[in-house]
Amino acid sequence: MLARAVELLQKINEELLELLIGILIWGGFAQLAFVWFVPDKKIYSLCLWIGIGLAAFAAVHMWWSIDRNLSENSGNEKRAQAKGNLYYMIRYFIALFVFYMVAKYYGPYFLAAALGERGISVAAHMQPIVKRFIYDKYIKREVTL
Repeated sequence: MLARAVELLQKINEELLELLIGILIWGGFAQLAFVWFVPDKKIYSLCLWIGIGLAAFAAVHMWWSIDRNLSENSGNEKRAQAKGNLYYMIRYFIALFVFYMVAKYYGPYFLAAALGERGISVAAHMQPIVKRFIYDKYIKREVTL
């Protein structure tokens, strides 16, 4: 299992890595900026980071499903579209389940989870900034042929 995770991280796309960094930056910002306005800071933090984890899962699952769909179904557009819709529905129902469980156990703090999950959108808009100021300076891998 660990070897498979290492293999996945080695072939991960640069844009996905930049998106994940942006999601973590959003999580840090949402934690520091909004934690002061809620009565139960521990539950807010827990729900926010559940949402951040959901956003990271959605980003990785999107990358995986698009990569897999393009490699398996090249030339067969109808099958590729059907598989893409299936993968989308899987992500959608997982998000619904997570939000339902958070709302069931933590009540109105499911909004904190939704705030964290929106990190995927914020990170997509922050991607050029993350690439220029963080990824290229500190993380960029050397390309060897």
